[in-house]
Amino acid sequence: MTLTNIVQALAYFPVSLYMSVYTTSLGLSALDGSLVLSVFNFSGIIGQIIFGHACDVAPYQYVIVVSGAGAALSAYLLWGFAHSLGLVFAFAIVFGSLSGGFASVWPAASADIAGSEQTVYLNAYGLLTMGKGVAAIVGPLMAAALYHPEQATVKNTYSGYGFKDVTLFVGTMMAATAVGGVATKWAKRIE
Repeated sequence: MTLTNIVQALAYFPVSLYMSVYTTSLGLSALDGSLVLSVFNFSGIIGQIIFGHACDVAPYQYVIVVSGAGAALSAYLLWGFAHSLGLVFAFAIVFGSLSGGFASVWPAASADIAGSEQTVYLNAYGLLTMGKGVAAIVGPLMAAALYHPEQATVKNTYSGYGFKDVTLFVGTMMAATAVGGVATKWAKRIE
């Protein structure tokens, strides 16, 4: 679960960092970039509420799969073809809610890991938090290596503006998150 959490955060934080840069690369204003980032963050709040409730009624591993697969598809399809403000907003809403709500699986995952041991619960939760913190630093650094600002004015059919490699990285990490959800469920069955 910790590895899945880190992989998810590696993909989430580059988007939160580069969303406004991407928007202005389209030739839109800095205000549009700020609005997109605000919508992205607000969508994460909505995602946390929805995923928190979902973890109350369904296994948290299923929520991870939905989060990862949905966020991967939104990165590949919405962000990959987002050449207008409307599609950027659509991506911000879908990706923001599906990936921003991910931390809501932590209580259920920590309880599952800990069983009846309260101290283990706190350690598991702390480990998930620490993993996300490390990924919050490493993910944007990886994205910076993948971003090509010299191509910021190049519009391709798919992605472009220097973000193609970042888009593919984010989508792939989110797909790996979905696989991690399946693996977590599978590992639980073996116990």
